[in-house]
Order: sequence, then structure tokens, then C-alpha cells
Amino acid sequence: MDIEKLKTFCTMAKHLSFTKASEELFCSQPTVTKHIQEIENYVGCKLFDRIGKKVYLNENGKLFLEYAETVLNLTRDYLAKICEMESLGRGVLSFGATGSIGVYRVPYLLKKYLSKYPNIEINLYVNFYHKILEYVHSNVVDFALVADNGEVIESKSLVWLPFCTEELVLIIPPSHRWKDRERVDIEELEEECFIRSNKESATMSFIKKIITERGITIKKTMELGNIEAIKRAVETGLGVSIVPENTVEKEITSGWLIGLKLKNLELKRKLYYVQKKDKILSAAARAFVELLKELYPEFDLS
Repeated sequence: MDIEKLKTFCTMAKHLSFTKASEELFCSQPTVTKHIQEIENYVGCKLFDRIGKKVYLNENGKLFLEYAETVLNLTRDYLAKICEMESLGRGVLSFGATGSIGVYRVPYLLKKYLSKYPNIEINLYVNFYHKILEYVHSNVVDFALVADNGEVIESKSLVWLPFCTEELVLIIPPSHRWKDRERVDIEELEEECFIRSNKESATMSFIKKIITERGITIKKTMELGNIEAIKRAVETGLGVSIVPENTVEKEITSGWLIGLKLKNLELKRKLYYVQKKDKILSAAARAFVELLKELYPEFDLS
């Protein structure tokens, strides 16, 4: 049912006069008459009784008036909510992130974001690389922040935009024999116990690709669930690992871990903003994208 016609009906029900209704609605009397006739044809009965020159709302009309007023009130409420969401007075931000980004970068971003838009509800999904991309494909999230996992990015349905470059670092315990060195050869990892994250993690996939390309065979490994567990294991001397540098800044500064570079090898990778092509972002999502552009000059949507 056309909203404008419902407005016409309610106005006519209030004034019971085609002249007064047309004046309030800033339209012609024939337009008011046409709208009322179309509504009556739609519901299949007369809603107004016309007796002489007077118009009366009949019982059917009174019942229909309840419906019309309910629809118009709901419409006004939802339009007000939409306006409020567009002005970021309320809304929901749903996005995904791969592990290290979700744990170590996103909290800082959300603090900045919520300081500007405190009434936005946050739905953050942190998961492995391929699972997060599934969320993007299926519209569970508006967009995602993912780390390069070493795969060739080919997708006709997704937009991939680098927003940051991060460096990875080899971490060892303070008691390790390499403690006084700044760099080591990657081949030296063959004799170490390498503590790695889950094989589905973007970081592990990226590291595995580098090791494989250089023909390195690591004889002993230990798999732990997340970076926090890996850091604790390295601290206690169970082995060495390679992790994003920003995830161990506190431990390196405090002397709990030592960070080393690899000789003749830069451990750098891109972090990507990913969304479906032609995706129409909510106002809350657009505001987060603007924050990314502000904090990461490398991020370019053009």
C-alpha cells in the first residue's frame, strides 16, 4: 500500500472534508478523491459514507484507520532510526579480522573509533584466514582485515586493498646462544625447535612459504594455538619462532624476548582490507574505513 495514499486517507479521516484535506496535503481535491477511491478499490469496500454534502468515516473506515496509522507510525519510526544510523547516533559495525590483526591491532582501532561514535554496536569476528574470507563472501561481515598468507590473490568477487605493511621478527629467549647477534641465517633454523601456530593461520602459511622456497627443512616443531602461547613457550626456552613484530614489542622492550632479523631476507608482508565488490557499506562501516585512511596513509580506496 502506497504511503502517500495512506497519508491522504488519514488526513481525510481527520478533516472529513476533501477541501481541508487537499489544503493540508498541498494537492488538488481530485488527487485526494483519486487516492481515496484507489484505497477503497484495494480493500474492496467503501470506507467513507457520503450523505448529501457531508462525508462520514464508516465502521470499515475506522478499522482501516487503525491499520493506516500503525503503518505510518512504524514508517516514521524506521525512517528516524535510519537517519540516526546515517548520522552515526546508533548502528552496528560488523567486520572480521585474522588472528594477529584482531588481537593486536583492532583494539587500538576500536578505541579510536568508539571515542568518536560511542553508540555504535561492535560485532568483531576473529578467525583463521579462509574462515574470515567465507564471512565476507556470505555477508556475515561488511569487510575484513586480513594478513597476507603467501597465496596469490585472485578473486573476481572481492576487492583487496593493502592498508599497512608489517614486519615479522625471529624471537628467541634471553638465554639463547644467539642472544648477542643481530641477524641469523635462515638455514640455522633447521637445528632449532620451531614453535609454530595453527597451520590454518595466515602467519604460519606465510612463513611456511618462505621456508619452503629456500629449501629449509625444520626437523623439530611444536604447534601451539595462538601467538600468546607461542610467546610464553619461547620465553621459557622451548624453542624459537617468527611472529609479527608488533605482537612482541612489549616483551622485547621488557627483555623477556629478543627479536632478531634474518640475513639477506626481509620478513615483510601486506595487511589487506577486503570487501565484496559492489558492497554498499553502512554508515558505521564507512566511518571505520575513514579511520583506516586516517591512521594508515598507505591505505588507498581510489
